[in-house]
Amino acid sequence: MIRTAKNALLVCAIYALGGCAAFTFPEKEITSFAEVPEGYVLLVGKIELDPPLRPTEIKLDIPNDVLNTEEMMANRAIIGLSDRENVTVEKSGFLINPELGQTYFFAVPRERAHMLGGYITVSFDMRTNGPRDVIVSQGKVLVPGGMHYDLRPGDDIVYVGTLRLERGPFNDVTKAEVVDEFESAKRDLTVKLGTGPRMRNSLPIQVSAN
Repeated sequence: MIRTAKNALLVCAIYALGGCAAFTFPEKEITSFAEVPEGYVLLVGKIELDPPLRPTEIKLDIPNDVLNTEEMMANRAIIGLSDRENVTVEKSGFLINPELGQTYFFAVPRERAHMLGGYITVSFDMRTNGPRDVIVSQGKVLVPGGMHYDLRPGDDIVYVGTLRLERGPFNDVTKAEVVDEFESAKRDLTVKLGTGPRMRNSLPIQVSAN
């Protein structure tokens, strides 16, 4: 019984992160400047869904969720960052997991300057009939990629804007734009982490639907 449960939970995590066999768990947001490793930059931004997901829209059914998969999905996005442009989110090797509508703070390797896109989970349902018999259905809002962040060697903190996604009645993204909310992000940074290095305002160089 324990082995079956663990296998099912592992399958659950794999599906939640895109269904790839060599999956990567998302990075956690930092809570202090000291947590940013050498060679990394603190990425600051926000993702908004318009209209926002209503609580009644989010339907997550994850039995025995000891891996906190629901926490990764509930009102959050999965976003892939890479050092290459033309790879899939599943093969990016580096994922962030920002909460929708909230300023995020993630330590990111400087070379991972390509935002590949990702998704927002709306529904997730898993049923297990045995260790090799798992039925999963997942509803998503796909987040377009095609962004390049200008992350320079001397940067400590880079603000990349608010990615605002307008969604249609079938949870398709009908418009994506980057909005400059730099002053608001500076205030959020001070509240969350205190006074630290200078944050540079650098909106993405290119935005295109992927």
